[in-house]
Amino acid sequence: ILFGLEYAHAIAGLEVAVMARSASRFDIRLHYADILFSVFDPTQ
Repeated sequence: ILFGLEYAHAIAGLEVAVMARSASRFDIRLHYADILFSVFDPTQ
């Protein structure tokens, strides 16, 4: 799970990798979620 700046820096590369794999042999769907920090705390 990525969040904040980690997500912002990684998402472009992840999209390219997922789309390359899905085009070759997999039926992959990419989902995004906008979760409030008060609901999700990555330190726990």
